[in-house]
Amino acid sequence: MRKRIALALALGLALTVSLSACEQKKSAKKANRVSTEQADEDESRDIEKNASLDVERGNRSEKSESKRDKAADRETESKNKVKPKQAGEQTTAKAKSEAIEPVLAVDNEMYSITVNGIDFEADNRCAIRVAYENKTTDKTLNFMIRSVKGDDLDLNGVMFTDVTPGKKANEVLYLRGTRNYTMQDFGDLKLTFEVEDIADRVARRDQPDVVHIYPHGENSGIRFERAPGENDRVLLDNDMLKVTMISAGYNELGNYSMDFYVENPGDSAVRFLMEKTSVNGYMTDAGCIEGINAHERMFASIKWRKSELEKNQISKVETAEFTLKVEPADYFTTEVLFEQTFTVGVE
Repeated sequence: MRKRIALALALGLALTVSLSACEQKKSAKKANRVSTEQADEDESRDIEKNASLDVERGNRSEKSESKRDKAADRETESKNKVKPKQAGEQTTAKAKSEAIEPVLAVDNEMYSITVNGIDFEADNRCAIRVAYENKTTDKTLNFMIRSVKGDDLDLNGVMFTDVTPGKKANEVLYLRGTRNYTMQDFGDLKLTFEVEDIADRVARRDQPDVVHIYPHGENSGIRFERAPGENDRVLLDNDMLKVTMISAGYNELGNYSMDFYVENPGDSAVRFLMEKTSVNGYMTDAGCIEGINAHERMFASIKWRKSELEKNQISKVETAEFTLKVEPADYFTTEVLFEQTFTVGVE
């Protein structure tokens, strides 16, 4: 009897232990499943969270880029926008446009020329707006501004335009001031035009058209006069020509120039040449040839390139020599009115 009871207790204990082991295994599996499911859920949440963050970052990036683009657009728009210009107001782009009435310079059966306005720009430029009309039915005309003079000073203004039969053209001639003058220094701008049939260019060459423009009004009293400088050297002064050396030196590119102020006090146009030049005893190719009308004036220069000076091992210009020759303006004559060689020491 005792053996049966002991056996029953042993079997019960073994069953309990077995059940406990099964429960532990089930619990472990459940725990593992829960842990796996939790991990999967966490991973899913992390993925969703990261995706959400990525979307958010992308949105923020797009918003940021959009803001930068808008800011850039606003900046560009701000830069490109020019306030309406008030009378007399100056902007960084242009000074005021002179309120001159359009001037009909020429109007004949072949063509017309109109000067529509003058703009003085902030970078010391002057823009002269010109309109051409070719009235012919069978000729292409070449319109040329041959010269521009400001108070009898040559401003080196030249422009060519071809206009076909029956057509019109609007052109702008730009002139730039120099260290010797600004474009607003002049009270009288004299424009000389030549108009030629391109099929017969010499037919009208002796018939220039001249017009005077008064940027500040015809009776402004403004006239450009050069003030003498302390370094002026008068090289020639007679009844035909006055030549004054006003400066000499290097520019930012290493080129060297001698600058002159030339006046024609006579009653005839002449041509002057500065030729046979040398620097420190070495011959050079530099020179100058210009024509100047009666009672007019101009600035002229002899310019030596840096490469030419280096070719002769010249690091410092000490003396320059040139021959000044004056001739009649007529190219078909060999007459010489004046000729002299000048040696100029440079300090």
